Amino acid sequence: MRIDLKEATDQIKDLIVAIALLDEVLVWMESEDLCDADIYKRIDAFLYYQPGEGEWEEVE
Repeated sequence: MRIDLKEATDQIKDLIVAIALLDEVLVWMESEDLCDADIYKRIDAFLYYQPGEGEWEEVE
């Protein structure tokens, strides 16, 4: 199996940009007092959940 390093690097860069944008969305949502919104909780859990630090919070 051959891996194209350029393509893999480009995909990693795209992922980093997407994560940075999601983090900016969280900051904006906090400034707008939207911390109780379902989408805020889901993004926060996706970005900051650390395995072994407890259980996932159930979001309805």
